Order: sequence, then C-alpha cells, then structure tokens
Amino acid sequence: MSSSFSLYIHIPWCWSKCPYCDFNAYAISTHQPDFEHYTLQLIADLKRSQRHAPFLTELTSIYLGGGTPSLMPPYLLEKLFNTIRELYYWHTQLEVTMEISPKTQASYLSDVMRLGVNRFSVGLQSFHPDVLKILGREHHAGESHAIIDSLIQVGSDNFNIDLIYGLAAQSPEMVVEDLRLGLSAPIEHLSWYELMLEPNTQFAKKPELKTDQDTLEQMEEEGMILIEESGFKHYEVSAYYKNRPSQHNSHYWKYGDYIGIGAGAHSKITLKPKQTLRLYKTRYPKDYLKSPKVLVDSIADEAIDYLMNRLRLFTPITFHEIESCLPNQAADHIIKWVNQLESDQLLIVNKESFLLTKRGQLLINDLLYQFQQWRQRIIKQV
Repeated sequence: MSSSFSLYIHIPWCWSKCPYCDFNAYAISTHQPDFEHYTLQLIADLKRSQRHAPFLTELTSIYLGGGTPSLMPPYLLEKLFNTIRELYYWHTQLEVTMEISPKTQASYLSDVMRLGVNRFSVGLQSFHPDVLKILGREHHAGESHAIIDSLIQVGSDNFNIDLIYGLAAQSPEMVVEDLRLGLSAPIEHLSWYELMLEPNTQFAKKPELKTDQDTLEQMEEEGMILIEESGFKHYEVSAYYKNRPSQHNSHYWKYGDYIGIGAGAHSKITLKPKQTLRLYKTRYPKDYLKSPKVLVDSIADEAIDYLMNRLRLFTPITFHEIESCLPNQAADHIIKWVNQLESDQLLIVNKESFLLTKRGQLLINDLLYQFQQWRQRIIKQV
C-alpha cells in the first residue's frame, strides 16, 4: 500500500459560467465569493482529511482547479499553502499547478510563483473571436495571446494550454490555425479536446452547435499530424506533452490515491490492499461555507472506475497491476474479459498485459460499454 497521494483544491467561482461547462463552477456575478471564509474552510477540510488518512504522507502533486483559481487573492493562497507545508513535506520539485484565466495579470503570476506554483494551465479554447463568443468565454482573442506573453515574461517554463474543437462554427482550417498558434508558443503541455454536449448544460439543448462526424474526423486527422510534427507525445485521451507530462493527471490515471478539498471535491483513499474509500464534499459553495459535509460514495464500481481512469493513459496495463489494485472479483472480471477478446482492432493483448491500439484510443467508451455488457452476462450466469 502506497503512502503517496495527490492533493486537489477546488475553487468553484468563475468570471462567468461557460454554456458547455458541466463542472461544479459558479459565476461571480450571481454567486458572490467569500474567499476569506472559503480559505478557512479549505484549511479545516485539509486538516480533517489528514486525520482521516494519516498514512498518506508523501505529497506527489498539488492541483488548483475550478472554476477559476486565479480569482483567489495570493495572500489567502499563502495561508493555505503554509498549512499544507505544516502537514506534509513540500519538496522543491513538487509539481504545483494552477488553472488560470487568460485575463490573469503578470503581477499575479509572479506573486503565486513566489508562493510555490510552478505550473499553469490556461483555458484559452481558441484564438478566434467568433469561436470565443459562441463558447461564452469571458476573455477576448487578444488576451489569448497576451497571457502567453505574460507567462514568458515572468519566467514560467512549464505551462499548458487548453484548445477545443468540434464546433459547427469551426472549419478544419480554423482548428489547425488554433493549434499552430498554440504550438508556436513555448508550451510544455497541450490539452486538445473535442466539444461535448454534456447533460444539464446550455449547449445540451443546442445540438446544432456541434459539427458533423466527417468534419470532426478531418479536424482530428489534420490536427494530429500537426501535433506530432511539433514533437508532442500523445499520452492521454486529450493530452500531449513535449518533455514533461502532467504528474498530477498521470497520478489520477494510474489509479493513485488523492485527497480533494473544497466544494464538491472527491477523494480516493486506499485503506488497505484492494480496499478503497471514496469520499466527496458538500457541492454548493454556500452549503460548504456553512457546514461542509464529508459523504461516502458507496456506489462506485471498482472495475468500471479503474478502466475509465486507466484506459485514458496510453501505456501497457499489466494483469499484475490490476490484481494489486482491485478486489479479487473486479480484477478477475477485467482479466477474463481481456483474455477472451484477444488482440483485435481496439486492443493488443499479450500474456501479461494489454494495450490500446490507435483505433482503441479513439473508442474507449465503446470498450467500456463492451465490458459492461459482458460483465452483466457473466454475473447473470452466476
């Protein structure tokens, strides 16, 4: 059983709520943030989590997500970071990522870098004004360029940009141009992902905003050629890196333990070999500020959850790894399912491991559905 874990800190407020976003995030215009009180609750949340899992001692990464964490005043982040340092060893090479808005000023970047943030993730989405308008982004195209200049100016050598594709308003040429502009910057990491019409979002009611399948495939094909020519490695469903993959995200996909603090944050804690505890916090910020509750997620399916995470990372999955992570029945089901598939268009199966093919990397959801159907038949037979 490992003592290592990642820490996720959720800041739920944004400049505005994007119409395609299904994250636990709230516009500051309608949900006024109380950052002082929220910081105190984060500190209390962290201390409770440390008492619940004192065996998790080796901090592998910190990630501030949201929402828009760069709305948080630096002096409050300093209080929170000081508490983390009191409870855990913060080594000098620890990856500390902050999601930031393109509206973030260089002075703010310098302030949080002095506190220990050494990696940034910027939600650009596009360099095209028309696309940004449709996406409901709070920034304009000029700020997409300006934030990259600011990151270079303050000396950041490790930052990610997010770009999105799949809108009907985008042509393949526009998507490639977004990528070309982004890849021309000294970025270490690229998150390039397809627009999804998630339930309970404004875009879910507007399917016409999504491009057709043929155009989508053309965008993906042309985009992948440019990304590979730029020297980036495709290591996760929507993620590419040049020299440094995201340590935090990789820890998730490898099924490592993590503690989440903040409104709606989730935790996964290994209590003993093959037995995990899953917790989540009060979702709504006002409720979290009043009386944050820690709730147990008792319906998680270990086999499905493992595959949903682990298949995202494009490295071989050994049967030994599965057996060491999962309860016996869940591990047995996955291994039997893989072995009966043998090698096909989606998987390459060996005696001790399996790996997604290029086509399988694009059809992970299909694989998960196949596993669920196969598993239901096996359970019924028993």
